[in-house]
Amino acid sequence: MGRRWAGLAVLAALAAAFAVTGGAGAAGSQDSVNGAAIQTLGSNVTGGAPERDQYSVGATSNPDGSNPSGTVTYSSDAPGLPQRSFSGDVSQGCLLVSGNHAAVVGELPPSQQFTDPVSGRLIKWVAVVVEDNGRSVHGQPTDRAVAFLAFDTTGQRICAGGSQPGPLPIDHGNFVVVDAS
Repeated sequence: MGRRWAGLAVLAALAAAFAVTGGAGAAGSQDSVNGAAIQTLGSNVTGGAPERDQYSVGATSNPDGSNPSGTVTYSSDAPGLPQRSFSGDVSQGCLLVSGNHAAVVGELPPSQQFTDPVSGRLIKWVAVVVEDNGRSVHGQPTDRAVAFLAFDTTGQRICAGGSQPGPLPIDHGNFVVVDAS
């Protein structure tokens, strides 16, 4: 129970930090996505053991997607990862916003990039796909999202407007997506 409350405290602190730094709700003409989530993915999603993920996003860009900035953080207890926490630089990736949907891709620093032992391909990106469905209802989140580590070409494909995975229900958290167009 203590671990759950600690996770919720982290989410609250991240949400407060995003609000102070001028993410969603800030005046201006920038696209943005801000928020954090805790999500449990079952074996039907992972294809293996269930995993618990925590992730946050604080990103902005011009309405046409140019000049992205911000950070994507991702922590997971998924088996086989060389480490548990990752942080991507959105200025080297992208923010794509359309209505209440957003895709955020951040480049991992070289020290966090690794070769996937199964495919032999480079994991270079961390990404979050968000669907902002407004405020929680009766304490239950309505937003949907998914975070994942991406191969070198997958991050580039998403940033070029290519396909991306669909968001899934989150256990706790909230995201705010602003489409300035």
